[in-house]
This record gives sequence, structure tokens and C-alpha cells, in this order.
Amino acid sequence: FSAVMDGELVRLERETVVEIHPGALNVLVPARNAQARAA
Repeated sequence: FSAVMDGELVRLERETVVEIHPGALNVLVPARNAQARAA
């Protein structure tokens, strides 16, 4: 299995745990589908 982390392709173990820390994830969407608001 593979994934992209920080713009680089990396290999993943068959079983992988992903943790996202509160406030650490930024999601980008096209402007026509969302209104801009302060983070």
C-alpha cells in the first residue's frame, strides 16, 4: 500500500493507524462549494 505524506509517496504497512490531532487537518475545497471563514 502507498500514500502521499508531505508531497512524497511513501509505503504503508498492510495495517496502518492514522491519527489526526485536533486543529491539524486543513481541508481545501473549490470556492463554489464552500464559503470562506476564519479558522
